[in-house]
Amino acid sequence: MKQIILYLVICTACFSIKAQTKLHSTSSFDYVDSTATYVLVDSQRFFYSPSNTLASVQAHNDRHVFSQEDSAWYIKPFISPNFKQARIFKSYTPNYSALLEYRDTVLDSNGIPFFSNTNVYYYTGALLDSIYRNITMYSPSNAYTSMKQYYSYNASNKMDTSWNIYLNSSGNFASSNRQTYLYNVSNLDSIVYDYESTDSITYTPDQRTQYYYSANGLIDSMIISMFVSNSWVRVAGRQYVYNASNERVLMNYIGISPTNVYSITSKDEYLRMNGTKLDTIYSSLWNSGFNKFDTTIKFGCVINNGLLERNYGYTYHVPTSTWKPYASGAIINYYYNITTGFTHTNESETKLILYPNPVSNVLHFNQTLIGKRFTIIASDGRMVQNGFIESKNTISTSNLTKGIYHVIIDGDKETYSQTFYKN
Repeated sequence: MKQIILYLVICTACFSIKAQTKLHSTSSFDYVDSTATYVLVDSQRFFYSPSNTLASVQAHNDRHVFSQEDSAWYIKPFISPNFKQARIFKSYTPNYSALLEYRDTVLDSNGIPFFSNTNVYYYTGALLDSIYRNITMYSPSNAYTSMKQYYSYNASNKMDTSWNIYLNSSGNFASSNRQTYLYNVSNLDSIVYDYESTDSITYTPDQRTQYYYSANGLIDSMIISMFVSNSWVRVAGRQYVYNASNERVLMNYIGISPTNVYSITSKDEYLRMNGTKLDTIYSSLWNSGFNKFDTTIKFGCVINNGLLERNYGYTYHVPTSTWKPYASGAIINYYYNITTGFTHTNESETKLILYPNPVSNVLHFNQTLIGKRFTIIASDGRMVQNGFIESKNTISTSNLTKGIYHVIIDGDKETYSQTFYKN
C-alpha cells in the first residue's frame, strides 16, 4: 500500500472521545497515473476561538464535513505562483447562529496578498436581508463591490424572492438574476423560477425547477425546464429512492427528449452502513449499445465512531478492466481534535513524553514506538522529515535547523503530537 505523506500538522494527542468534536484539518491528494503516485494538491487548517463550542457537522450524503471555524489556512503547494495559499476569517453573532462576515485573502508564493474577497451579511431580525461582496486587488490597487444579494420573505418567513446584482470593476451595473420560490401546503419548495436581466428592470424567464415529494416529506423527484420560444420545455430531471431509515440509496438522472420521452441516463447508488452512514457511492452511465449500466466511478468513505475520516475515489479503466485511483480528488483526509479510533483514554497512562527537549541530535520517547510512522512539521507548516521510529526507539534530528517543530506519531489506537525545540 502506498504511504501518504501528510502535509498538515495534526495537533491532537490524548483527548477523550467525550471532547467537543471539531474538524482540525484536511489534506487532498490527486493521483498521477503515469507515475502511479499520489500528489498533495491542497490542505486546510482550521482555528477556533474559545467561545466557539460548536461541533463539526457530518454530511455523509455528499461526503463532506462542515465546520463553523473562526479562521482557516488554505494551502495549495503544487500550483503556479498566482495562487499559493489563502487566509480565511469569519465572524459570527455571539451565539454563532449567523455569519456576519467572511473574508478570504489570496497570497502568492512569496506570501504577499494580491486579492481579497469579503462577504458582509446583513439581517432583519433573524432573517438574512442582504449580502455585499467586496473585492480588493492589491496589485494593481483597486477595491469595489462585485455583487449585491437581496432577499425577501413571505408571511411564514420563507424566502419568496432573491436577487443577485453583479457589478463590474468600476462599480457599475453588469447584470442580474432573480429567483422566486413557491411552496406547497407543507411549506416545502414546490417551484423555483430563475430569471435573467441585463438592466435590473426587465427580467426574462430562464429556468424552472419543480419539486415533488413522498408522503413523508422527502423529495421524490424534480423536473428542470428551460424557457424556449416563450414556453417552458422540460429538459432533465432526477428521481430519488430511500431506504427504511429515510436515507437516500439511489438517485437517477433523467433525460427528457423534445417529445417528452423520459429515460435514465445515469445513476448514483449509495451503500450505507447500518442503513444510515454512507459507505460507498457507485456512479453508472447508461450504455445504449449493450442496453445496460456501466459503473465508471466509485467514491468511498471511511467512518470511525461516526466521524468521516477519509474519502477516496476510483475510476474504471476500460482497457485493463481495473479500478484506478481517481485523477482529481483521489483521497481527502479529515482530521479532528480527537482521535476517532478509540472510545476512552486514560491520559496518565498514554501521555507521550519526549526528551531531551530542547534536543540536539537524537529524540527519545517514554513509550515504545519502534516502527511507528512519524512526521515532523516546521513552525511554518512545512513537512521537513518523515519515516519510521528507529530500533532504539529514537528519531534523529541532526539534519534539522534550530527552531520549533511538531512531531506527529501514528500509534496503534491514537495519534500523538508533541512540540519540541531543536538547539
